[in-house]
Amino acid sequence: MLGLRGNRNLLTRKLNTLVADKANGSKSILVVKVIMNDGEPTTTEDVLRKSVFANGPGEISLSSQYSACSHGKLNFIKAADASGIDTRIEEGVVSVKIDLSIVSPHGMIRNYVTEELNRQFGISSPNQLADHVMYCLPPGSMPHVAYGMVGSHLSVYLNNWCTYLSALMHELGHNIGWGHSNTPTHKYSDRSDMLGYSYAKVGSPRMCVNPSRQWTARWFDHRSLVLNDMQKAKGNRQLFYEGDISSTTVDPNVGSIPMLIKIDSETTTTYYIGFNALDGANIGTVQAGNKLTLHSVENINEKGADSVILAALGTGESYAIVDYDGTGLNMLLTVINIDTSSMRASIILNCDADITSSPSVSAAPTVAPRIHTTIVEVVVDGTCDTSEGQFLVTEAFHDSILPANTDTVVETSDPFCTNLRHLQTSSTHPNEITISAGVDKSGVADSLTSEINMIHTYARPGTNSVVLQATITQKKAYTDQTDFSRDEDLVLDIYNNKATVDLKMQRLSGKHVILREIQVLQMPSGQPTSIPSTSPSFHPSIHVPIVGECYDSPEGWYDTDGPAYNCYWYSQASRCNDFGNLYANFGKTASQACCGCGGGDIQ
Repeated sequence: MLGLRGNRNLLTRKLNTLVADKANGSKSILVVKVIMNDGEPTTTEDVLRKSVFANGPGEISLSSQYSACSHGKLNFIKAADASGIDTRIEEGVVSVKIDLSIVSPHGMIRNYVTEELNRQFGISSPNQLADHVMYCLPPGSMPHVAYGMVGSHLSVYLNNWCTYLSALMHELGHNIGWGHSNTPTHKYSDRSDMLGYSYAKVGSPRMCVNPSRQWTARWFDHRSLVLNDMQKAKGNRQLFYEGDISSTTVDPNVGSIPMLIKIDSETTTTYYIGFNALDGANIGTVQAGNKLTLHSVENINEKGADSVILAALGTGESYAIVDYDGTGLNMLLTVINIDTSSMRASIILNCDADITSSPSVSAAPTVAPRIHTTIVEVVVDGTCDTSEGQFLVTEAFHDSILPANTDTVVETSDPFCTNLRHLQTSSTHPNEITISAGVDKSGVADSLTSEINMIHTYARPGTNSVVLQATITQKKAYTDQTDFSRDEDLVLDIYNNKATVDLKMQRLSGKHVILREIQVLQMPSGQPTSIPSTSPSFHPSIHVPIVGECYDSPEGWYDTDGPAYNCYWYSQASRCNDFGNLYANFGKTASQACCGCGGGDIQ
């Protein structure tokens, strides 16, 4: 019988074989524009075609970006032209009409599209038409903005999300076999990688995937280094590695220094080192630009694995993994120099290092890190000029990062009327930057924004990270359901047009939104806490409640929303009937999705 290591090696080889096959060569894509009885995507076939396949000078698309990131190893091409009964595939795009309303259950909509493609072209599955098939659905026809099936051919998008570069790369990444890109504390929050957040932008940001993904894709095999003899170094304070590492943005056929370094492990965790250059196909990386990054991957299974960014290091900075792999050794990664002219970093990796002698080392704290908090209260109460999209804002924030055991010092401003574009600067600290962030969790599309909004949040560069959270009380978007209140990751609609502001003002009328900015002072190191995937086989860009085995495992309701909210959500109106079948992806029935929480069984 295989032990833990043997089982993990088998799963790793199986996953890597899947990824390598799907991430190399020419792979065809069919984009399906879905027309329903009462709606269709607002995007034309030509715009869809350009967003997915354009590769002319200066054009950025799904195809051009993956080709650039892989240096021509992965090329997405148009599905072959073909004639159906009363529709036609032309240059990779086809429109199909289904006899359903946009309020129909999402699973039913998806199945109808599949059946119509099969009927039109005389096939048994859409993957007979292309390696990858993308369904572009009308506004209001699905409860999330996009999702992709891991290792499958299918991805599904809501309206304009079928044109946004990051959403396309994210969901096709799931098709390839990759999980999500996280931080130790928050899912999707690795902003150095397209498998983290998605952004409501066409043609940007230009960024690739992190070293753990590049390794499994085998795009840089001849420039990859494996370090796996840590045990031999035990007790010797041996130098594990000293040398340069190059960015994967430069020509991999020129030079020989490593572009990727993998630190193998006897446990379930593997580490990957790379240089995240602001260069070439990665010129728009949102986080950790021109920094050395350390990622971990653990809990590999047949449905893929999430990665976690542990460190983003500049010159002179170090990161320690304490008691690496249970060996009793401390592994210390130090950046000696970063050269942006050659896009490489000089590093030292030590075993059994004395981490107490270096003040620049980041390591796992023995106590919880101190929190620096900003609170911004946004009130919609009719005081401001709602025709101008204004909010009444009260700010309260710490004026400095406080030492331990110091009473909180708070500054509070007088309330003032502002619109969202002004809120961006009024609520941030001077040493923070504003970055684009995509749809964060269910709270974004469910409660604060519509899918057409431009979305922003705040982050601090380097190893520190900033997370914005919101307590929101209002109605769910796209529904007329009863108001609710809950804590969620914050995504602010800042650069929006007046029509969008007015829509939001109507939804938020008379409600309060409390925004909290939380800066974690130090990223954890060592063995990070495992962040479970939303589902091993279903990876939406927006979090949806995880459905547990109600009868046998009620703890399955303890996801990030909490059992109380899950039960409340399913008890409203006809959600058991409308959304229960969505969880066929989780191997659950609609009845199981609704039992025990007031929703009742399916009628």
